[in-house]
Order: sequence, then C-alpha cells, then structure tokens
Amino acid sequence: MALLDRCPFGSPRCVLYWYPAYSHPSGPSREPWYVMGDSLVFPADGHPEGPSEKPWFRMVNDEAYPTEHHEAGHATVPWFTKKGSLIYPTEHHPDGASEAPWYEVR
Repeated sequence: MALLDRCPFGSPRCVLYWYPAYSHPSGPSREPWYVMGDSLVFPADGHPEGPSEKPWFRMVNDEAYPTEHHEAGHATVPWFTKKGSLIYPTEHHPDGASEAPWYEVR
C-alpha cells in the first residue's frame, strides 16, 4: 500500500511533505518544499520562496490544482498528479509534463 493511501485526506493528524526528487528542474533537496495537510498543500520552510500560511495547491482525488494564493493564480486544470508516493507535473504545468517525478511524498 502506498504512503498516501495509508494517510487519508481529511485526517487532522496526517501531515506529509513533498521533497524535490532527482528529476526536479532544481535538483533534489533534503528539505521539503511543500507540506500537505488535509487536501491543502502549502510552501514549507525549505521552499526557495519561503513558507506560506496560505495554500498554493488543493488536492482533488490524485491531482493538485493551483489555488488563488499561488503566485500564478488559480487554475481549473491540475498542475500535478499523484502516482503512489510520487508527484509528476502534468501537461498543464507551465514547464510541461514529465515522465520522471518531481517530488517524493513522505
């Protein structure tokens, strides 16, 4: 069972972190760039632009949609998709899709 499958969205005790993976354009990081609680994803301390108390993404099923708080604004199409414990950019992401994951969720 994948990590995210064991941690249902909506669980107040469930916090997961998105770590840039080897295939992220900026390379991997030991510090998480995002923290996810419930269905909201926030920039974490390790994010290059710093943390935010406002969510940048909302998870709907296995897809992450930018919120109105994201620097690029709200989008009605997903920028990322979750496959197991890996996060991939979709064709809607400004930098395009990737067959290699950009983030690992732990």
